[in-house]
Amino acid sequence: MDVHCCNCGEPWEQYHLRHEISDTPPDELKAEGWKFGSSRLVVLHCPCCPANGGLKDADERAGITQDLADLLGDDEDGLASTLEDFGL
Repeated sequence: MDVHCCNCGEPWEQYHLRHEISDTPPDELKAEGWKFGSSRLVVLHCPCCPANGGLKDADERAGITQDLADLLGDDEDGLASTLEDFGL
């Protein structure tokens, strides 16, 4: 299942976000351009984001995605499914 970066809309496989980069140190992720919300599935900024901004509705997408993450708590499978259903 894909989740999308709230800033640029780039799709990311949830397995990659949850497992493949999970051992990467936070400083290295930040240097690569990653920024996450309360969950690794809340992608606020990714390496594909353009330097001069992002989607017009990026703040709204980030708010909705973060609200869903807060609502679903530790249910990351449910969050991934919900984000995919809504194209977030």
